[in-house]
Amino acid sequence: MFEHINPGFLMMGALVLFVLFGLVIIELEENRKKGRHNTGARVTIVTILAITFLFWNASDTKNSLINNKTDFNRGIALECDTGFNTYLVQKSTGWQLSKESFLKNDTLISLKNCKPRDKGE
Repeated sequence: MFEHINPGFLMMGALVLFVLFGLVIIELEENRKKGRHNTGARVTIVTILAITFLFWNASDTKNSLINNKTDFNRGIALECDTGFNTYLVQKSTGWQLSKESFLKNDTLISLKNCKPRDKGE
């Protein structure tokens, strides 16, 4: 499941860990001043949210891959954005499905960045 996590999301994960570390330090300092020895609600909530978002992102990406494969096999045109170019991917134009990518000649495009093309275009 975790092979489907968005790399940008992982980079943001570093920021979340930094914030979480800061919250732990703040919470420990507040606990020291008040004489308590427990982890605060802020740290617990941020930890649960970070883990929840990680699983949600992986699940959402995996569902998107499955939907893109199904749409492609049904003959629906997909718009795939590579960051530099946008490709119109269809079975009828010679594209093939290769694991989690589309392949045509020497062009290989990931399924992750595709979406069904609007019918009105």
